[in-house]
Order: sequence, then structure tokens, then C-alpha cells
Amino acid sequence: MMTLSISKEPAANPWPVTLAKLAALEFQIQDTDKAGMLKRWEFGHELLKRRVKYKGRDVVPPELMTLTKKECGIGQTEITKRIQFAEKYPTRKQASDAVASYPSWRRMQKEGLVEKKRTAKPRAKKTVHSMDWTLGRLKQEVAKAYAQHTTLTRDQVKDVEDLLKSLTQLLNQLDQNDAAKAERKVS
Repeated sequence: MMTLSISKEPAANPWPVTLAKLAALEFQIQDTDKAGMLKRWEFGHELLKRRVKYKGRDVVPPELMTLTKKECGIGQTEITKRIQFAEKYPTRKQASDAVASYPSWRRMQKEGLVEKKRTAKPRAKKTVHSMDWTLGRLKQEVAKAYAQHTTLTRDQVKDVEDLLKSLTQLLNQLDQNDAAKAERKVS
């Protein structure tokens, strides 16, 4: 039989009623019994009611969590699963329906409490266009700007000058390659 060693002093322990209720529920829980599964829901539900905001999240106060583990003799993971159970099924009716769907608490944990992982969206492949395509688009944009008598900002003029410089270097490299090819054919 479980004994409770809960302090009667409110300053030392602000949760005597909660801990007594949790300890009583823990005593009633049986691992594979459907009634035990509902008691686990009640246990988690009781802790849900005691949560507080911490850094924008709802959490069970750490002191209450520590006292619960000590008084009930169960671990953090089991307590967390019970809280998840109560969170996922907020009403007793929903919890009862969920319990009817699973033969054991272990199965409920593995299948009923696990959120389906979101599948990552496939990243779009970075399209590398051919030089012909790129030059064709560039010609289209230049022709469109010319036809619309577009005025360019200083930054755009700088970009065009940089592009002209890069294209000039590319043409010089092509000329060198052609010259090297011609030399090889001659010799």
C-alpha cells in the first residue's frame, strides 16, 4: 500500500490535494486494464489543470512534477505520456472512445499518442539553365527594355557594365580556346 508523506503546511507544499488525488489514481491504475487507462487520463487531466505559462508554453510547475514523481513512484516519461493522453483527448468521452480502440496502455502510447510526423516538402530542384537559354532570356530582356525606352538607375547601369565586362571576358576565353584548337589541328 502506498503511503503519502505530504506536508500540511501550505507554504512548504501548495499542492497537497492535487498530490493526494494523483497518488490515489496511481494506486488504482493497472497496466493493461481499460479502467486503468482511463485513470491514466484522469491523472494527466489533473496535471493539465495545474499547468502554468513558462516562456510562452504551458508547463506543469517543476516542483509539482518532482513531488508527483516522488509521491507516485513513476518517471517523467510516464507522466508526460499521461499528460499527452489528456491533451489529445480533452473530454472523458473522447478518452473512453480512445481507450476502446487500444488493447493496452503500451499500444495506446505507441499508436494513439504519437503525432504523425510532418513530411518535409520536397525542395524544388535548382534549375541550371543552359548558356543558350540564359543568353536568349538576356536578349529578350534587353530588347524589351529598349522597346519601352526604359531608363536605368545608376545601380542598373553598373549591373549592365559588369555584365558587359563578364561577357567580354567570356568571349576572350572562347577566342583563346578556338586559337588553341586551331594550333593543335595545324601541328
